[in-house]
Amino acid sequence: MKNTFLIFVSIFFVFTVGIQAKTRIVEKPPYVYSSTTMLEIPRVTLTDTATIVDFDVYYRAGKTVKFSSTLSLVDGNGCRYAFRWCEGMVPGKRVRMPESGKLSLSLVFEPLPPKIRSFDFVEGPYENSWRIYGISLTGKLSDNKKEIKRLEKQRVSKSGLFLPDAGLTADSAIITGRIIGFRKDYGRQIEAWYNTVFDGRQQCVTGRVDDKGAFRLSLPVNVPTEVVFSYDRTLRFFVVPGEVVNVDINLAEWTRRGSRLLREQPSRERVAYFSGAMAGINDEKIHDTLQIGDFWQRYYSSLGKIKAFYKMSADDYKAYLLHRYDSLCVEIDRQPWSEAYKEINRINNAVWCALLLNRYSLSLRLSYRNFFDGPADAGLYAFAQQFEYPDSSYFDYVTMLRPYFDNGSIVWADRFGDLLGTMEGEVKLKKKTRPDLWKFIEEADSVHHFLSDEEKILVGSVSQKGYDSLTEGDKKRVWNIVGTHKKYLKFFLGVVSRRDKNAPLPAVFLGEKSVYFDWVEAQRCYEKIKENYTPLDQDDKASLRAMDGTMFYRILSAESDSLSAYLERNRDLSSRLDAPLDSLSGEELFAALIAPYRGKVVLVDFWETWCSPCRMAMQQMIPLKKELAGKDIVYLYLATEGSSDKKAWKNLIEAVPGYHILLSLRQGRSLSSLLGISGVPTFIIVDRQGNRMKKLTGYPGVEAMKRYLLDAQKR
Repeated sequence: MKNTFLIFVSIFFVFTVGIQAKTRIVEKPPYVYSSTTMLEIPRVTLTDTATIVDFDVYYRAGKTVKFSSTLSLVDGNGCRYAFRWCEGMVPGKRVRMPESGKLSLSLVFEPLPPKIRSFDFVEGPYENSWRIYGISLTGKLSDNKKEIKRLEKQRVSKSGLFLPDAGLTADSAIITGRIIGFRKDYGRQIEAWYNTVFDGRQQCVTGRVDDKGAFRLSLPVNVPTEVVFSYDRTLRFFVVPGEVVNVDINLAEWTRRGSRLLREQPSRERVAYFSGAMAGINDEKIHDTLQIGDFWQRYYSSLGKIKAFYKMSADDYKAYLLHRYDSLCVEIDRQPWSEAYKEINRINNAVWCALLLNRYSLSLRLSYRNFFDGPADAGLYAFAQQFEYPDSSYFDYVTMLRPYFDNGSIVWADRFGDLLGTMEGEVKLKKKTRPDLWKFIEEADSVHHFLSDEEKILVGSVSQKGYDSLTEGDKKRVWNIVGTHKKYLKFFLGVVSRRDKNAPLPAVFLGEKSVYFDWVEAQRCYEKIKENYTPLDQDDKASLRAMDGTMFYRILSAESDSLSAYLERNRDLSSRLDAPLDSLSGEELFAALIAPYRGKVVLVDFWETWCSPCRMAMQQMIPLKKELAGKDIVYLYLATEGSSDKKAWKNLIEAVPGYHILLSLRQGRSLSSLLGISGVPTFIIVDRQGNRMKKLTGYPGVEAMKRYLLDAQKR
């Protein structure tokens, strides 16, 4: 209905401003490049008196969006055509997204020249402004056809493809390439995301596109790795350490496939053309419609949200997932792929399935919490009372991984690092005790002391007669008691989850001399360096030397030595401060924290030692701090004791210039409540007068942070 109204308003405007005006309507115009996936253009209407561009804005329901007040259209000669008006939107002011997540707007601009073939939409002067380039009014994008034809002729052969050696190495992988159709005013930043082989955590390498559209990235990946290449949209392919992967990207086709409106239009063009290492396999990768990883990721992202898992036994859960694993094995064999690419998919299928099977306890426990008929805490209690942990035969699925560990190809799995962590933590026998929650509440001094006489009688009744004997009203009342004393319920569930830890089972299914155990030890050393910022000691290095080959030792001892040098070099750059008196809280506490820096801009960074994005942001900020030196900007880092490991905190802050405070748990919670902090990293920018100017959840990037800090400095 709203779309119909907007179309009517647009046509009415055209009609009233000039009945004699010649009107041309272009439906779903193609375009070369968009800096955002939030905008689509369903229609452009051109007359002698105006140009009307219809936009569909896609974003989360209830969130707000805005167009800059500087938006305009630009022709091929650089001439700008000013914005006039828009029904339902004022530039510079936020508009709330409807429940549908789609907002339709008609923006009216000055008229474009009658013979114009294409134009650009530019929202603002900043690099992160919304921009759509090369919007075609002819329906054709023909500027780069010759280049595309040349690349088509050079397509690689699919015969004789093989997997490169998957051995561990200290060499980096190189990505080179060009963006075909690139213009100097397009976005410049590119990113390559990958999971580290040692712990599975995501890392990002950034780079810039040069004036000719060329780029080069170096990734310290250690083994063949799948990367997610990002330039406002993403492309997945493989890289190999010590080798160069070249990818030429057809920007217009990449943009079309990412468009909600244009992706269904027929096209024979390819998104990317590979040469160098893995060229043939990468070509298969980007045209893979099966997408094994995406299939399993839907399960992994939905732990506890799949109703079919509610009240399943561990064996039923295992049978459910193995059935899907077997079905995918059949589908892989049916595909017209090379044997090499099929093998990569077989490895990923096995690792993904094992990863989910390893996490049976978490998946089934969360399903009890989410689907139990009653409070979530009641579901967790029901799980603790009813669930039977499996015996060792449950874990026999691990044998499907053995061939890949034995020949080393297991590292081709995108989630190999995650697999190591869950194998070590979950593939073991677990036994539980079954203390009764209500008897626990009735007898534990820490809880009983806080109960009223009426509550004591009610809990005693449950303890003696059982939960099922209660009326519905009393059931609600006892769970209100639990909710009031939630921290004691968490303690109770901790008691329930205490398990007898037998010898790890991987040796039974993988063999006592499996390289798996080398990887587990290497992961421990890696996390000591990367997570705790603690160099390896002599015992650590001795255990690495004892492994088959020397590459584990070479790579990790080099990382450790690099960390030692870095800590020594930066030892005097940070200042550790004592937290204010624990009696302070809320606004009074925050005022005390920033009071010493009155007259300066303060960037307050809320972070924790376990937070990888927090540490990544800190490292990316170091060059910016040097650039802004002398600008009266102070960097104040706040972590919370209890959430952050104190030893790791002491080591980490040595390498981060700024002022560091470890708050008490009470102080951390007080500030989180005051400032609405729901996750880390969160940044608060305070101006020279001590006013909170901006809050940012998540690191916005170097350029955006620079702009925010300089804006605060001008106030």
